[in-house]
Amino acid sequence: MKRIILCLALLSGGCVFSQELSELPEFVPAPDMSEDLKQDTDGTEVDMDTPDATTCPDTPCSNGFECVGGECVCPEGSNVCAGNCAPESELRCGESCTACPTAEGGTALCEEGTCFLECPSGETVYQGVCLPTGGSCELNTVLDGGNRCDPVLQDCGVFQFCDVTQRQTPVECTNDGECDPGQVCDSLRDDLPLSCVRMFTQCTQRFVRPPNCSTINNPCPNGLMCMNDGLCGPCQGDQQCRSGESCVDGICRGVLVPHIGEGEACDSASANDRCREGFACHEGTCKRVCMVEAGVGCETGDACKPFQASQGIGICVPQNQCD
Repeated sequence: MKRIILCLALLSGGCVFSQELSELPEFVPAPDMSEDLKQDTDGTEVDMDTPDATTCPDTPCSNGFECVGGECVCPEGSNVCAGNCAPESELRCGESCTACPTAEGGTALCEEGTCFLECPSGETVYQGVCLPTGGSCELNTVLDGGNRCDPVLQDCGVFQFCDVTQRQTPVECTNDGECDPGQVCDSLRDDLPLSCVRMFTQCTQRFVRPPNCSTINNPCPNGLMCMNDGLCGPCQGDQQCRSGESCVDGICRGVLVPHIGEGEACDSASANDRCREGFACHEGTCKRVCMVEAGVGCETGDACKPFQASQGIGICVPQNQCD
């Protein structure tokens, strides 16, 4: 009744009802959205971390990326480096974009995100340097000794070399078994009794330094000047220095310590019969020094036989002489 009265009151204003109000469609509220997950109109959960399929190719990839399955990804053999997709190389290896370390005489490589060094055939990496690779004799005893320098790499300072020397002990012996672990029975002495010895490495001066020069008491020869370090210079040749001295880098350094070559007779107890750098006096002969663990320093076909008394140091012998 109220509806009829209201309509009659508004007829002059053109009030027309085409259908009953009860027949109007019901209002449908929008679906509730959570912070982490959205629901599609069918109620299916959608992971918001999944890239929109319209990311690419609708929006082209840049910086070296390629569109794969709607995502911009690095192609095979490349990796993300500083926001760009770059071919993997030894200059930028793996996700960290690290430059691979190099080795003297070798080649730095990067494969599947990992750096490694490649040496020429017959060589191996030792302390960042490619060195000849031989075998290693079995090590059956505890080693000791100074090992204050590396006789293979020769890591001493300027005008020095890494010398391998023997030190006598007061313990008498007739064979190695009577010595403490890490020592050998000195087989070089002709007089008995023999004694146990230990092998040591130490940096040794290449030159026997002359007495400091002086403008008054010890003037330099041939018009050379007395330099601040007490040596004469500048020189251009040995003939300008005192007799027996060597001119090195423009300075009279002193008398060069005599060195004996590979295979030559030596006397480990004599300061004048030293083997040259990289060699040691063993059983009266200068033999090539090597590092036991890696077998580096020996030529192919030789093996590194340990000095019982040197920490990881040995001498190169033919493979059949390991025993």
